[in-house]
This record gives sequence, structure tokens and C-alpha cells, in this order.
Amino acid sequence: MKKIFAVTFVTLLFALTSYAPAQTSTPKADFVINCAEKTLNAPAGTTVAFQLSLTPLNGFDGSAALSCVSSMPGVTCEAPSGTVRLGPTVVVPFEITAKAGGTGPAGTYPIIVTVKGSYGSPMRLGNVSHTEMLYLTTATITP
Repeated sequence: MKKIFAVTFVTLLFALTSYAPAQTSTPKADFVINCAEKTLNAPAGTTVAFQLSLTPLNGFDGSAALSCVSSMPGVTCEAPSGTVRLGPTVVVPFEITAKAGGTGPAGTYPIIVTVKGSYGSPMRLGNVSHTEMLYLTTATITP
């Protein structure tokens, strides 16, 4: 009788600890980068503007810093300086300007846009980072 009771007790204890009810989690605050056009054409010596926006998700309430980098020496890009403020329902439009200049072959060159966001109180700070690939197509670049 003791052996049956012990086996039954252990089985019951295992069942209670192994099959705990699923816990629901709150979705993480986040944002998305939206881009009207991911590829633009720029003749040599001209500047174009990529129209982008940040849209908060799951109540994101914080700031975001934007940056961009080009892989082609003859192509430059510029992001807005400082940070932008995103509220739980605030969509923030911005533009990345790119210029084709200098020397180099015709082609399509990537521009990497990075947005780093932070939200929450200093004690419970959350961080989010996203990148977006944009492309600048240029004609032959000459000095």
C-alpha cells in the first residue's frame, strides 16, 4: 500500500509541476519603418529624398535616433540629426537625403538606414533597433 501511494503521489506531483497553464505575455513595444519608395534614381550631382516614417507598435512610447551609411564613396546620405519622439499612436515622417557626386561607375548602391529606439523608465529601459535597405541608382559619376 505504501509503495502504491508513493508512486501515485510522485506521479501527481510530476503532473502538477510539468503541466502548468500557459502564461500569456504582453507584446513587446516596438516600431516599424515604412518607406514610400526603396529605390530612387539620381543623376550625377543631384540630391534625392527618400520619404520614410516610423509607426509605433504595441504602445511604443519613447525616442528614436536615425542614421544612414552608403557603401559607395561617390554616394552620400544624410539622416535627420538628434532623436524623434514616438508616442503610442504618433507616426513620425522623416526623410533621408542622398546625393550622387564624385567619381564612380553607374549602378545601384545600397544605403543602410538604422533606427535605434528606447522606451520606458530609466529603471526598466527597453531598446529596439531596426535597419532598412534603400537603393540609389546613379548614372556614371564624373568629377
